Amino acid sequence: MLDRLIGFGKVLASSVSGALNAVLVNVRLIELTDDTEAPDTDAETSTEEVVYGGLGLIGRPDPPDAEGYAEVVALRAGDGAIPIGFRDLRLNRRMTPKDGELGLAHYGGAFLSLKWNDARDASDFTLLVPQLDGSGAIQASHTLAMTTASGDSAVVLAHLKRQALIMNDDGDAYLVSSDGKNIVGVTNEGVSIGGTINLTGGIIGGNPALAQPVALAPALAAFASAIPALMIALDAVLIAASAPAVTATSGITAAHYAAFLAARTLLDTTAAAVAAPVTGASQALKASPV
Repeated sequence: MLDRLIGFGKVLASSVSGALNAVLVNVRLIELTDDTEAPDTDAETSTEEVVYGGLGLIGRPDPPDAEGYAEVVALRAGDGAIPIGFRDLRLNRRMTPKDGELGLAHYGGAFLSLKWNDARDASDFTLLVPQLDGSGAIQASHTLAMTTASGDSAVVLAHLKRQALIMNDDGDAYLVSSDGKNIVGVTNEGVSIGGTINLTGGIIGGNPALAQPVALAPALAAFASAIPALMIALDAVLIAASAPAVTATSGITAAHYAAFLAARTLLDTTAAAVAAPVTGASQALKASPV
């Protein structure tokens, strides 16, 4: 009697139909007999049947292959069958669930797990997105893990190359490089940086509207402004040297030469200021209050 209402079978193929993306499957129902080796060539086949399942759960089964196939439970309706439940052991192999654990798995190896924490007083969450080798074994994985153990809760977001963002129960957050040698830590006590630092661009500390150049910036600005002045002076010298009304001795007036010397003196002074932190003792970087 039951086999007249419910059928068990395998999914042969699937498709998507219409503007609402309804999932359809082709199903071959299997006759329930004592002979498990009996061929199913005469079994009933139902095509393009609409899939029904849990609210909000959407998916299409992979077609059959050497690894297996999706199984289906269907309600018989006239000459067709309405799928209401599925199982695919190709997906189950990605997880070994514990008591009370729920999961969502994909054919490519990714899975989401919701399970009890060790104290069984809250849930732990794990999302694993792996790279697989030719045999289907996991080589490395992107991971998002949230644990809720009292006094040891954590959130970890890790790349398959091992760089990671880690937040712990003490309220600290750490950004770690793939080799573990470079770390940026943010705690209630401040920000710490471990490793080589390479900066590109400018840095503003305090109130941006009140920020003033610090460290070597004033000396560098003076050095840069001296270069145009020197060029102007040299240009004037060249003009004077080539003018028809120059003196017979040098063609350079005293005013031209004085301007040249003043510009050169400025260059020498600012260049010394710029070089001092490099050749002298180490110096402290200071900033005024905000």
